[in-house]
Amino acid sequence: MEILHTTVTSPPLIALLLGIAIVIISGLVFYTAFASGEGDMFGIGLVALAFGAILLGVYFGSGEVTRHEVLIHDFNEVYEQGYEIVGQRGDIYIIEGAE
Repeated sequence: MEILHTTVTSPPLIALLLGIAIVIISGLVFYTAFASGEGDMFGIGLVALAFGAILLGVYFGSGEVTRHEVLIHDFNEVYEQGYEIVGQRGDIYIIEGAE
C-alpha cells in the first residue's frame, strides 16, 4: 500500500456557530416568556433550544476524519492495518480508519 495524499477533515464550524446563536436566542425567548407571562413563547423557545442542542451535538459528536489516497497492491494489508475503503478514483483508493 502506497500513500499518495492524506486529508484531515474537522467537524463543520457552522454547526457550532449556529448552535450557540440558537441557544442564546432561545434563552432570550425563555426570558421574555417568563417576564411577560405568555405561554406561547415558551413552546417556541423550547423548540429553538432543542434545535440548537442538536446542532451542538453534531459539532461535538463528530470528530476529525483522516482519509488517505493510496495505491493498493495487497487488499489484505489494508484491512489488517485497520482501514476500510470508502471510495475509488481509477487506480487510486480512498481509505479511512475503520470504526
